[in-house]
Amino acid sequence: MIDAITYLKDNIRKDDVFVELGGSKHQIRSRFLYVLFDNYVPTDISLSSMTEYSGLYDKIEIACDAQ
Repeated sequence: MIDAITYLKDNIRKDDVFVELGGSKHQIRSRFLYVLFDNYVPTDISLSSMTEYSGLYDKIEIACDAQ
């Protein structure tokens, strides 16, 4: 069985745009996926969580719902 991170690394190029729904500073995977993918963009419905993510990792923040 292959884990999700291995699958992503094997199937998404480092320079592809990677948008995660429900990613924020509270999601463990969001804390390091920006290292694996140059254009990783997490999104979350919580503006405060995304603002904190941006401050911690100096990355773009997008607060939105999944629609």
